[in-house]
Formats: sequence, structure tokens, C-alpha cells
Amino acid sequence: MNKKIDYHIHTNFSSDSDLKPEELIENAIKQNFKEIVITDHFDLNPVDQNQFGILNLEKYIKTIDSLKEKFKDKINIKKGIEIGEFHRYKSQIHNHIEDIKTFDIIIGSIHRTEDDTNMSVPIEKPFKEDTIKNYFQENLKLVKNPEIDILGHLGIYQRYYEEYHDNSKYDNIINNIINYMQLNNIALEINFSGLRKNINNLIPSVSLIKKYLNKGGNLLTLGSDIHSLREMDNNYYERAIDILKNNGINFLSIKENNRWKNIEI
Repeated sequence: MNKKIDYHIHTNFSSDSDLKPEELIENAIKQNFKEIVITDHFDLNPVDQNQFGILNLEKYIKTIDSLKEKFKDKINIKKGIEIGEFHRYKSQIHNHIEDIKTFDIIIGSIHRTEDDTNMSVPIEKPFKEDTIKNYFQENLKLVKNPEIDILGHLGIYQRYYEEYHDNSKYDNIINNIINYMQLNNIALEINFSGLRKNINNLIPSVSLIKKYLNKGGNLLTLGSDIHSLREMDNNYYERAIDILKNNGINFLSIKENNRWKNIEI
């Protein structure tokens, strides 16, 4: 690959991560990454606030800015954020973040459905179809917001399945998601955390990625979604790249000077 990148990484600024920012960067350099985006969680859902609190934005921004400067000759670090259910808490988000352009990259993600079902955690049995339908409907609402740069882990509910769920019955919703992504210049994330989970594959599926491409989509980012040092295994990265290449997907997207650019893999 011409440029080794990771556009979705968590540090201990996220409540579910124990990875120290500087430790992350030092290991990324050792693994020959040229560009990474640190994207810690910012969730204003009351359930998450009560359980995990809220990201300390001031400290987070100062830390990432300091590390960007410290390591600028060794790796390109982008200051990102992963915002959960942006469309539901838009006014509150803007109350906390005066200038959304403070961040180089904003990942918009759906972790919770309208009834607060968490779609991203281990499960004992598959989700009900009504819940899955609402999950896709919430993603559609999310991508109508042009403030996000990337749609995160579309289909994350499958991460703890043994095989992909047949979501063809939601094709109309998915097609509309893709249409709005193109309208608003939003990239589709290829999240390879699934390689570390039961599904042992990419999120979204290759078939959904190809659907996106066949409908004219041309922005793809790659993200490990790691939360710990032990997950920072280069084998997962190489497997993700191999899956893409073996399916005729030969590019990824990066953002430079606030513009998307595609690079060969």
C-alpha cells in the first residue's frame, strides 16, 4: 500500500479504552503508519452520559494538538471525534462544540436505536427485525447531516453474529443512505474490528461496500476501531487490505486540506 492509514482509533479519552494516546502513536510509527485519526467517543445519549460521562473536550483537543506537533516529522496525526447519534442531539452537540471544524474528521455513528438498544455490544441472540430496521432508519437520518465526514461501521449489529445477516429487505433504506452520503460528501467506513469479533469479517460486508460503489459512491475510509494496545495487531490490517484487493476494491480515501482524495492500495 502506498500510504498506510487508520481513520478510526480510540484512546483512554474514551471510557471503553485503556490505550494511552502517546503509546498509540509510538506503536503506529513502529508499524509504519503514515497517517492516523484519533476519534474518541462523544456521546450525549442520556444512558451513555449516566454510565460513562462526557468526553473532556478541552483536555482532549489540547492533548491531540500537542501530540500532532510532537510527532509531526514521523506521522501525520489528525484530530477526529466519533459522535453517536448526531442527528438526535445536534443542538446539544453545538452547545458543547462551538466550532465543529475544530476537528479534522468527524465520524457519525449509530450505536443505539430510538429505544436505546445498544447495537454494538456482545449479544446472546440475534436482534429482532424491527430493531434492525430502526437501526438502518437511524443511519438514514444521520447521513442527512452534512456536518459528518464519515458514516461509521454501517451494520455494526452483525459484529457478534457468526455470519452476516440478510439485510436485503432493507434495500430501500440502504439505497437512500447511499444517496444521501453522496449528496453530502460522506465517506463509507470500512471498519475491520469485525476481524477481531465473531463475524471474522469486515463491517459493512463486502456486498454492501460493492452496492455503495455500484451506485456511484467513491469515498471509502479504513478504520480499525481499536480500543487497546493488544488489538493493534498488524495482521488484522493486512487481512483487511487483502479482503478489499481480492474483491477488486483498490483504493481508500483520505482527507487533505478539507478535501477528499483517493489513494491506491
